Amino acid sequence: MPTKRSRLNRDEQRRYWALARRLQSEGVDCGTPNAWQGKSHILDIFVAPAGANLLCQLPTGTTGCAIWVSIISRVGSLILKDFVIASEWDPEWIVVSGNEKKLYGVGAAFEFTEEETLNGRLRKGIRFSRRGAVAEGWLVARSETPIPKKYEDRKITRLKATITDQIGYEYTAFADSVLYRSAGLKNSKSEVRHAQRPFEIGNHMVELWSSGQVAK
Repeated sequence: MPTKRSRLNRDEQRRYWALARRLQSEGVDCGTPNAWQGKSHILDIFVAPAGANLLCQLPTGTTGCAIWVSIISRVGSLILKDFVIASEWDPEWIVVSGNEKKLYGVGAAFEFTEEETLNGRLRKGIRFSRRGAVAEGWLVARSETPIPKKYEDRKITRLKATITDQIGYEYTAFADSVLYRSAGLKNSKSEVRHAQRPFEIGNHMVELWSSGQVAK
């Protein structure tokens, strides 16, 4: 005799959610329980600690940031398409594009190769075809909005990174970074290359995103 089940277990929910998302991306209107949209474990986003991320203000007033993230997909058929950096003083930083040499930087503050960043890959679409797939790199952005005076030199400052997938869902991570005003930028480039390697961070990598949280 068939047994009626009132709920699915976690693995079954993930499979259902992955299928529903794939159908939605193909234009099929299919629903998922509201409770799942707050609990489904879709992505793990690990963010480097404050001492590894970069937040630098140039003498021109431009501020550059680079946040190291490691993204692990918990479902298949997922495409990440874009990201936005926000702070208390600027709700939408400018995403940095690569120059003619395919380098991503902000003035003399720092500079990364295309392979080191996620900027270009996200614009093309990072595809996760299987559960457990990983994407790692820097999210690089700049702001032309003046930083409020209350944020002093070498003060730990919180930034928000929001990554969007192919059907418009947003995944938010919070990253702390030490703010360096213009006086502290003389050797920033060499310091970046030495101190910011992701695997040198080791066990100090911190998950700052609430697993499964989905905002629209």
